[in-house]
Amino acid sequence: MRWSFALGGLAVLLAFSASRASGAVPPATVGGVVVLLSPPSDADDLASEMSARVRGELEAAGFDVVGGGERSPVATVTVAVKRIAGGGALAEVRVSDPTGQKTLVARGFLGGSDHGRAAEILAVKSIELLKSSLGESSDPPEVAPPPPTRGPSAPPERPTLLGPPSGARAVDHPVFSRGLELALAGGVVDGFGRVGAWWTPMFMAGYRWPSGLAVRASVAVFGQTVTLSTPAASARLDQHLATIDAVLLGWPRAPIRPYAVAGLGAQHLHVVGIPGAAGGRGNTSEEVALLGTLGVGADVPVVLGLSLLTEVRALVGWPEDAIEIGGVEAGRTGGPSLVIDAGVAGVLR
Repeated sequence: MRWSFALGGLAVLLAFSASRASGAVPPATVGGVVVLLSPPSDADDLASEMSARVRGELEAAGFDVVGGGERSPVATVTVAVKRIAGGGALAEVRVSDPTGQKTLVARGFLGGSDHGRAAEILAVKSIELLKSSLGESSDPPEVAPPPPTRGPSAPPERPTLLGPPSGARAVDHPVFSRGLELALAGGVVDGFGRVGAWWTPMFMAGYRWPSGLAVRASVAVFGQTVTLSTPAASARLDQHLATIDAVLLGWPRAPIRPYAVAGLGAQHLHVVGIPGAAGGRGNTSEEVALLGTLGVGADVPVVLGLSLLTEVRALVGWPEDAIEIGGVEAGRTGGPSLVIDAGVAGVLR
C-alpha cells in the first residue's frame, strides 16, 4: 500500500513538472481575464449564431466575456459574417490586442448544410487566436479552418472577405483611362501639288472607353490661307475640315501605344477672287465636299492622363472642285490628300 501511494505521488509530481517544462497553461489560469466581444454589425441570424458560439467557447475556456461597460478588456474579439449569393456565407473572427498592437484573423466558409460544424470549428479557433494574442500559446494558430468537402455538385470556391481564396492568382486586366478626351494639335495638309501644302490647328474632342475604343470629333479651322495665281488675277483659298472618327488603341501598358483611326466628314472651301492689273471683279464662292479619312497614330503617355500624340491620315474628298481664275484653272481640291499632325491630349476622368 505504501508503495502504491508513493508511486502515485511520484506520477503526479512528474506530470506537474512536465507541464511546467512544456510551457502549457491549464485552462483555469485564464479565469478572470476580461475579453470584449463586439456585437456583429449586421442584424443577421447567422451572424448572431456565430457570435453566440464564440461567446460560448470563450466562457467555456474560462474567459470573462463582456459586451462593454467599465471593465477594461485585455483583448477585443470581433465577429463578421457576409452572405454570398447562391447560398452560404463567409465568416471572420478577429482578435485585437490593444497592448501588443496586433490583430489575428481566422476565416471560414459556412456552407448551407454544414454551417453548424464550420461555425463550431471557427469558434474554437477564436480560443487559439486569443491565447496566441495573450502569449499563452507557443504554436501559431491556423488562419482558416479546413475547406468544406467539394463534391461534383459543390459550389465553386468563393473569395474571402479581404481577398481571393488561398492559392488563387489575381488576374490583372490592364485597361485604358475612361472619360472625356480633349486634344489640341497642329498639322500640315498636302494636296499633292494641286493647291499646295497648308498648315492648320486641329481641335479634337471625344470619349474613350477602357477597352481602348474611342469616338471623337476632329475640326481643322483657322488655318493658313493659300494664294492661287494666274497671269490675269489671283484668289485666296481657305479650307476647313470636320470629321467624326472612330479610334482603336492597343497595348495599354506600352510606352508608345499605336492606334488606328477612320472617319467621315466634310470639307468646306472659301474662295475670294482678287482682281489683277487689268481690272475685273473679284468673286467669292463657297464649296462643300464629302470627306473620308483613314490613318494610324501613336499615343505616348506622359503623366496624370496627359499624352503626346502624332498621326498620319489619308483624306479623300468628293467631288473634286476646280478653281478657275479668268477661265484658267489655278488649282483643284478634293481627291486624295495627306495630313500629318502632332499635339497633346488629355482624358478627364
